[in-house]
Amino acid sequence: MIFAVETWYLRPEHVDHVLRIMQEMDDFVGPNAHAHPGWRAHARYFQSHADPTAVMLVYPWADVEAHADLLAQEVPLIAEFEARYFRAPRTIAYLRELDVWVE
Repeated sequence: MIFAVETWYLRPEHVDHVLRIMQEMDDFVGPNAHAHPGWRAHARYFQSHADPTAVMLVYPWADVEAHADLLAQEVPLIAEFEARYFRAPRTIAYLRELDVWVE
């Protein structure tokens, strides 16, 4: 399992509507993602304190290959939406969790 970290870059004029916009985005891609065999759990959304135009989604996924398959399916679904609200394409990083024992 991996964690996908997507960073979306809002246009500055949309920062005050970030919750509505990201909910709309989730409504577009959520059903397809939940039906995908790579889905593991819901995403969590975070807005950068230093740069409020940066919004991150973090979620577990089966593996990078399955995630690439999902992206190929969802890009056409959100192209117009992305062009309307975002100043740049999202970036995606993949993380693996380390089993560090903590007390």
